[in-house]
Amino acid sequence: MYRILIVDDERIEREGIQQLIQEHHLELETLLAANGEIALEILQKHKIDILITDIKMPFMDGLELSEKVSSLGLDIEMIIFSAYHEFEYARRALRTNISNYLLKPVHIPEFLSVVSEAIQACEDKAAEKMRNEQLVEGYNRGLLYEKEKMLLDSLNGVKINTEAWMSPELLEYVQHKHWLHMILVDCRRKFFDIHNDEFIRLLHDNLSYAFDYVNLSEHQSMLFIKHPRPIPKETLRMLGDQIIRATAGSLELNVGLVIGRAVNQPAQLYDAYTEMEQMLEFKFFMDEYTLLFADEPFEQAGFDEIELNPILDKVYQCLEYNDFTGAKYSIELLFTYLRTKGQFSSLYTKFICSEIMKKVVTREKP
Repeated sequence: MYRILIVDDERIEREGIQQLIQEHHLELETLLAANGEIALEILQKHKIDILITDIKMPFMDGLELSEKVSSLGLDIEMIIFSAYHEFEYARRALRTNISNYLLKPVHIPEFLSVVSEAIQACEDKAAEKMRNEQLVEGYNRGLLYEKEKMLLDSLNGVKINTEAWMSPELLEYVQHKHWLHMILVDCRRKFFDIHNDEFIRLLHDNLSYAFDYVNLSEHQSMLFIKHPRPIPKETLRMLGDQIIRATAGSLELNVGLVIGRAVNQPAQLYDAYTEMEQMLEFKFFMDEYTLLFADEPFEQAGFDEIELNPILDKVYQCLEYNDFTGAKYSIELLFTYLRTKGQFSSLYTKFICSEIMKKVVTREKP
C-alpha cells in the first residue's frame, strides 16, 4: 500500500480529502500535516509516495515545500491544489517537480483521476525498480559464475585468454592488478555443499580483506585473498587462526587450512594449488584444525622398523586370537607412535591401515 501525505492549513480541507480517499476505497495510507514545516518533518521520517499540498500556507507554503522535496532528492508524486485565482502559482509549480494540480473546490471525478494517475505512476516506478534490480542481480550472478569458472579453470591449469568483452572485475585478474593468496579450507565432514552460504557470511563478518570464494567440493573450499602487495606470513597466520576460531565458534565446525604462496598471474594458480594439495598428504594424523603453509615443506618422517614392527605384530596377534580389546589398544599405540615420530604422508598411513584391514577380513573364524 502506498502512503499519501495531505498538507493544508485548513483542517476541513485536509480531512475532506482524507474522507474522499476512504469513501472511494483508494488503497492509500493517509498522513496529515497543517503546514509545510510539519510536512517536511514527516517526509524526513517516513517513506511518502504521494504528496498533496495547498499552495498558500503559513510558515512554509506549498512551492517552498516542493523545492525542499527536490533538494532532498525524494522520489515523490507531488500534487498541488489551490483556488482559481492562484492558478498562476500552480502553473509555475508545474515547471518544476510537480506532477499535477487540482483546483478548489475539489471536483470528485477530477480528484479521483489525478490521484489514480499518481498511484499508477508509483506502480510504474516500482515495476521499473524491480526490473532494474532483476537485471543487476542477473548480471551479478553471471559475473560470479564467470569469475568462479575462470578461477576453477586456473586451478586446473586451463589457460585464461584475455577477451575484449571481459568485465573490469574479470580483467583485474588477467591484468595482474593485485596479488592473490589462496587459502584452502578442508573439512572432514560433508559441509560446504549444504552450508556454503553460512560459511561465506562468516567470512564476510570476520575478514577485513577483499576476497573471492569458490566451493571445490563438499569437503573443501578455496578463498582468494586480494591485496595490492603480498601479505606478510605472520598476518596470514593470524588471519588463518581467526577463520579457524570463528568457524569452530559460530558453525561448530573444525577445519584445517593450507595457505598458498602469493601469486599475481592466473597461470601461477595451478602450480600454487598443486603445492597446497601436496601439503594435504601430511594431514592424515594431524588435528583437523591445523594451519599449514604450502611454502614450508617438511621431510616425511622416517621410522625405526625395530620399534614399529613389534607394534604391528602385536596388532596382528590380537586380531588372530580375536582379542579385540588388545587390538584396539595396540592400534591406538601404533597411531601414537606415528604421531610422535613426525609427519607421515597419507599414502603410507593408508597402507598400514589397509594391511590391518586385510588381517581383519582374512583372519580365520573360530
